[in-house]
Amino acid sequence: MNPRAKSKLERREDARRAERRSREVFAEVAVKMIEKKCKLPRPNVSRLEETFLIQLRASYGPALPNPDPAFFWQREWQFDAKRRWRFDFCWPSRMVAVELEGGVYSGGRHVRGRGFENDCEKMNAASLAGWKLGRFTSRMVDNGEALAWLRRALG
Repeated sequence: MNPRAKSKLERREDARRAERRSREVFAEVAVKMIEKKCKLPRPNVSRLEETFLIQLRASYGPALPNPDPAFFWQREWQFDAKRRWRFDFCWPSRMVAVELEGGVYSGGRHVRGRGFENDCEKMNAASLAGWKLGRFTSRMVDNGEALAWLRRALG
């Protein structure tokens, strides 16, 4: 069946199954993180992260290939245990990550001297480790550029 021909109810059920599978994968990852004595993801979510999450869930059916477990995402994925660096969103099996940069126009941490340098260090380390990394501002999330980049990055 053509994924675009699915009814709204079928797409919603597919999204629920994918979300359930994502939670199962997260539980497995959480156990591994606990065994490695890593911190679990932080519970607070920014408006920008929530917007991107809504876009992911809304387009997960036809926009991102969902039957393959390789496409399940993780939030707050810790990719460096020593430095405890985390990605906002990540597809570990595909080595693709998304970082959302809030406060760009209000002088937030990501655009001030030390914060910017710390982000550069983190991004460079991720790049050397083989990650494809996309960095996006709220404008880029709102106008769909972030999701379009992700589709291309995941292939």
